[in-house]
Amino acid sequence: MAMQLKGAIQRLTEEPDLKEISLIAASDVDMEIDSFLLCLKESQIQKVVVWTDFLSSLQEDKMLEFLQLLPLLANLKELIFKSSSRFHVEIIPGEGLLSIRQIVGLKRLVFEDMQVTALQTGFIQSLSDAMQNHASLQEVVLSNFFSNDWANTEDDTLDPLFLAVATIPNLERLTFTGCGGYVLNCGQQVSLVSTRALAAVFQNASIEELQLSFLELDDPQFETIAMQLAKNKSINSLALDYHNLAEHGFCELMAAMETNQSIKNLSLRSLWNIGSKGFEEAMRMLRHNYWIESLSVTASPSQQAEIDLYSRMNGAGRCLLREPGTSMSQWVDVLAANSEDIDVVRSLLREIPDLCKIATRC
Repeated sequence: MAMQLKGAIQRLTEEPDLKEISLIAASDVDMEIDSFLLCLKESQIQKVVVWTDFLSSLQEDKMLEFLQLLPLLANLKELIFKSSSRFHVEIIPGEGLLSIRQIVGLKRLVFEDMQVTALQTGFIQSLSDAMQNHASLQEVVLSNFFSNDWANTEDDTLDPLFLAVATIPNLERLTFTGCGGYVLNCGQQVSLVSTRALAAVFQNASIEELQLSFLELDDPQFETIAMQLAKNKSINSLALDYHNLAEHGFCELMAAMETNQSIKNLSLRSLWNIGSKGFEEAMRMLRHNYWIESLSVTASPSQQAEIDLYSRMNGAGRCLLREPGTSMSQWVDVLAANSEDIDVVRSLLREIPDLCKIATRC
């Protein structure tokens, strides 16, 4: 269904304090685009959602004019591009993408369902250049970003994007999901991101929430992540779902997580081929890590129950109870606050027998 730009113009005129606008294909775009762009420039819009069918309805010069207008929106903080169908991103001019770097107050940038292929390296590079060292960005979402059409590609195709987000000085949240690197019909294994580019992202000390899923990272990448987590102190939420790794890479990650004190939420769903030893290492990690409060893995009901128990224990303050100098009153507070969770109280008493003396007094 197409919208009417005339209606959007009327709304912008009648509601001068309008904060958000969503743009889909317009049946009157040829007649009204100039008036619309003029009204948009004078608006107080803070959030723009651009559907790709809107971009497709524009002539190339008007698409460029629209994209270059975005930096002139004084209050623009959130820019979202969404694809409603199979959309060829190469029709977006690189010069237009580069205008993103000039949006000085932009906080959140989203590209959703863009279905990029490996052949569209120009788009990948232009978007990377637009994000490089972007001073105001706090969140970047590249969700379901690329398709499974990766024939004739080369390794490390996504490196420019990873290296670009690594330079964003105030980036707090990064989501990068896609369809991954595949074993192609010819039997060639494709690695879409290098260990060097992956390490650069983990070295961005401003990132607090990181999701890298459906990239089919394998053992070398997970070994790199493990090495970075041994040093990283900023990430508190990490999702590494749906990857193609074997037991060794997973065990390396679990060993690194034993001493990581910053990550509170860890998601490792549907990781293939980690084996029974992989799950044993996950449980070993939980027994030694006192800070994780949520661990999501593909597990049996009994395994999940054990994971949930350790997660609740950590959430209850297990790390506090292991710190030297913890006062008697702090111990009492922890037990009292969790008195309704009998399993947690029992497990804490089992781990720290001295707590039994307190429990008998309460």
